[in-house]
Amino acid sequence: MTDDGTKTAKHAKEGGHWYDADGRQVVEVTGAKGQPVKPTLRHARKLDLVPGVTTVIGQVKSYQLERWKIRQAVLAALTLPRVDGETDAAYLNRIDDDGREQAKAAAERGTAIHAAIQGYADTNTVGVEWLPWIEGVTAELHAAGIATSEPWRSEVACVSTHGYGTKADLVVDGWLLDFKTKDAVDGKTKPYDEHAQQLAATRVALRESTDLVADRCGIVFLTRDEPVTVRLVEIDEAEICRGWDCFAALLWHWQAKHRHHPWQGTTP
Repeated sequence: MTDDGTKTAKHAKEGGHWYDADGRQVVEVTGAKGQPVKPTLRHARKLDLVPGVTTVIGQVKSYQLERWKIRQAVLAALTLPRVDGETDAAYLNRIDDDGREQAKAAAERGTAIHAAIQGYADTNTVGVEWLPWIEGVTAELHAAGIATSEPWRSEVACVSTHGYGTKADLVVDGWLLDFKTKDAVDGKTKPYDEHAQQLAATRVALRESTDLVADRCGIVFLTRDEPVTVRLVEIDEAEICRGWDCFAALLWHWQAKHRHHPWQGTTP
């Protein structure tokens, strides 16, 4: 808890979060009645907080994510028998609820895998149930020529003077890596445009607010369930630069739309 009543988190989580000027994720602020509340845009303006990268990128719908959600709804419809006398509206609501539960379960599984990798990076230990993922990641990094004997820096929260905050999933041996869990991973698994945007924005923030250097960027894809498959895909410099151009445009749009231009003096 800081002097102004805000509560910060040591490690940032993805999605809809705010950061302060010191690079800390702000998870709670003091409400009008003195109670702890989650920060909103109003609080961000008052406390000069900046949005997270995923908030900025999330302004544009991900085709792949939307397609996955639709498929979950279709699968739910195929596996949920209709109840006698059930109205169309009730049936559709039940399908929608089931699809949301599947998406929630997938997200929670992905978070658990991220936490296991973070725990290994921080303590060099891992629970037996997560050993296949750690072994898979280590082997894939080693195969790519990444010196896994170098310190693993995980969940590094950082901010940019352009007015946004984020975290680095993993920085090791000059690489900035982001982990993405999927239902299946194979030789055809490739990064999406938003992956390059996220890495580009994170690399800029790392350079501006930490002493970490990451000249190369990549996405590490992992299956959520066993047997574990891991694939590292490097995103070349040209795509990272294009990703920054796209992200900068989205950041400018977010700031203009919400009339919130924190840390005035720089533009994307």
